[in-house]
This record gives sequence, C-alpha cells and structure tokens, in this order.
Amino acid sequence: MHDGSAPNPSRAQHYAGEAVGVFFREQGNLSDTDRIIILPPSDNAGWHASLAVRMMIRHGGSVELHGKMGLLYKGLGIVDMMHALAALDYRVENFCTRDRQFAALADDREFAAINFVIL
Repeated sequence: MHDGSAPNPSRAQHYAGEAVGVFFREQGNLSDTDRIIILPPSDNAGWHASLAVRMMIRHGGSVELHGKMGLLYKGLGIVDMMHALAALDYRVENFCTRDRQFAALADDREFAAINFVIL
C-alpha cells in the first residue's frame, strides 16, 4: 500500500541499479554457456528510437502505485519496442521472453513475422 507521499528517487535508483546488475550478471552467464547470442546494434538502431515512440501510442500502458518504487509503468516501454523492432531487423522467428507485455504485439500486423513466446 502506498502512503501517498512522493516517490523516493534515490530508493528507486537503488532498486533499478540492483535489477540492472542482476540482468548483466545473468546475461554474461548465459552468453558464456552459448545459450544466447548478443547481437550488435543494427544500422537501424537510431531509427528504432523514433519509430518506437510512434508505435507505443498504439500499445500504451498504465501507471500504477507501487510500494517500493512509488510508481510503476505497466505496458510496453520504449526499450521493449526497440527490442521488438531490432528483432524484425534480424528476422527473428521466435522471440522468447518472460515479459508478458510483448503479448500485446502478437496481434500487431507490423510484427506478424515474429512468434512472441512468453515463458
């Protein structure tokens, strides 16, 4: 339950930093075992950001109160959309993720070539 006070930016930064650290550590572990391949950015990487913002309008999310972070955005974010656009560039057939937000793209004609597998 949120007490109505303003979110604490330093606390939010702390939690975000921890999450990023865990992500990079696990990414390194998976890469070392050849379970994932880290692809370099495509030539369209700069284009992705502006297109991602325009495409997010169709897949807007919501902002909810959250105990630890203060506010929590639920929905596809710009980085999610950029990942989906990069997957199109690399002609990814099966996009496997634990992020349920990608299910919103399953019915989008722009992403019809990708099978979004939500684990």
